[in-house]
This record gives sequence, C-alpha cells and structure tokens, in this order.
Amino acid sequence: MLVYSIKMLYLIGIFSFIIAMSSFIKKQLLDMCSFKQFIYLEYTLLVIPILIFIFYMSVDHKNIILFKNLSSKFWLLLLCTTLLTIMTPFIYYYLISNYSIIKIVPILEPLIIIFSILLGFFIFNSTITKQELIGISIIIIGIIITTYNKKNKYR
Repeated sequence: MLVYSIKMLYLIGIFSFIIAMSSFIKKQLLDMCSFKQFIYLEYTLLVIPILIFIFYMSVDHKNIILFKNLSSKFWLLLLCTTLLTIMTPFIYYYLISNYSIIKIVPILEPLIIIFSILLGFFIFNSTITKQELIGISIIIIGIIITTYNKKNKYR
C-alpha cells in the first residue's frame, strides 16, 4: 500500500534535488571566498526578503494581534528552532569547505533520517516499526560502506 501521495513524493524529489544542487554551488562559492565572507554575504541577501515580509506583516494590524495569543511554550520552541537555524549553516559550511562534499552529504542525509526517527520515538512518543529498524540498520551499513577508506582520507 502506497502511503505517500505522488504529489508529496514529487515535491520531496524536487526539494532533495535543490538541496543537493545548492550544496555543490555553496562548495564552489566557499572555494572562491573566505568562510566569513560567504556567511556575511549570504545572510545579508537573506535579510532583504525577510525585511520585506516583516513590513508586509506589520502593515496589516490583524497579523500583529494574532501574536498576542501565543503561549510561552510556543515562544520557547520558536527561540530553540531559531537558534538551531542560525547554528546549522555555520557547521554545514565549515564541513563542506574543509571536507569533500561527496563524503559529507552521503553521511549527513541518512543521519537526518535516523535522528528524525529516534527523536520522534524519544521525544514525541512515536513508535518505531520493524521496517524502520531495518531501514536504520541498512542506513548505518550504507554509511560505513560508503565512508570506509583504508587510507582514512576524507578530503
């Protein structure tokens, strides 16, 4: 039984391709400038659409009123996700600027799957099925096989 819709799988495929392509573009950009220059320029360019969106939201006062009903738990979780969103690119850009992207991405993407399943289990009380356990095992074996190098070189 196919649990996922074709539209969802199509969008996931497009999203995955964009992330993969973006990683290779970022690697090339990091080869052309320093790590600090890249972070500065990328975040400067990201601020512009964010400021436009903030302006758009503040023009309609109904949007501001909506924020008053949000709980302290919401604000704490928002702060956590914001901090994680800020930290993630720094670690990622450090990795792809210092190591081969062909080594980083095949480890990174499967680990996201594993951590998503484990976080769901430990924090959100999700159940882990036998299929997911088998999948996690296969992912770990795949990471070991693709990253094993007798000379232990990662560049």
